[in-house]
This record gives sequence, structure tokens and C-alpha cells, in this order.
Amino acid sequence: MKRFKHIIRPDAFAFVLFAGLVWLVMTITGTTSTKSCSVNIVAESSLVEGYYLLDTIVPLMIEVESSGINALRLGQFEEVLVVVEKESFYVDKSGQMSVSSEDVRALLNQEYGNEYSFTIGTTSVMFPSERLSSVSVPVVLKGFRNVTLPSGMRWSEALRIEP
Repeated sequence: MKRFKHIIRPDAFAFVLFAGLVWLVMTITGTTSTKSCSVNIVAESSLVEGYYLLDTIVPLMIEVESSGINALRLGQFEEVLVVVEKESFYVDKSGQMSVSSEDVRALLNQEYGNEYSFTIGTTSVMFPSERLSSVSVPVVLKGFRNVTLPSGMRWSEALRIEP
């Protein structure tokens, strides 16, 4: 140990340590990283504007870019859930319910701030859906919890009674 002190003085060692720390900080702040991530776009309801969403969760590949110290935290974007409200949906040209990728990007920016840049490869996210039809059909009431529909019919929402 005594020999080490004769080779490198403590003030020189402190200078080298400080220079290394400055180099590390400069390297990290100058770093820009990009990562492809899978996020799940989730509809808050399966009923939207007269349509029934066959699937309320749609996976979407996005690219997340960040620089500086935030580039070290890109792992937090794996399997993120982005909840989309009913008001964000529209009927696309194919007759399916869709959400604009700009709305998804805005939700991601709202959640994670502007430290990250999100790139979405599509202009919209399509949810498979069916148009709802309303018809009067006879049902069999055998109690509050036991209501039978005719064959081929199904409830679009769970049955509930409200005052």
C-alpha cells in the first residue's frame, strides 16, 4: 500500500477519478437509443358508437427513442397498456372501428412526458368490430340472474337493472 502511494499521489488519483466521472456523464448525456417495443392498445369499453368490438386489446409495435439518462430506461416500455376512450374511435373505410396513431402518440406523451419520442408505423390502429343491430326478441325471465335469450342471440353487455 505504501508503494502505491509513492507511485500515484492521492490528488492525482482524485483528478483521474473526477475526469473519468466527467467522461461518463458526457457519454451518457450524448447517447441516443432506439428500441422497438410492443404496446397493447386497450379500448375502455367493448361498445363504441353502435359497434361491438370483437377484441378490446390490440397489440402494436412502436419505436421509442430517447437520449441522455432516459436512454437507460427504455426497458419500461415492454408490454405497456394504453387505454383509449370511446371518443377517440372512428369508423374507417373498411367499416371497422379505429383509433388514430396520433391519439395513441398523444396518450403515450401524456403518460411518459416529452423525454421520449414515439414512432408508430401505421396511421391508425384497427379494432375488429361488428355493427350492432337492435331487434325486439322474446326472452324468458326465470329470475333476475336467469334470463334466457333465443338461440343465436347474445348479450352485448352484461344484464343489469338500474333504478
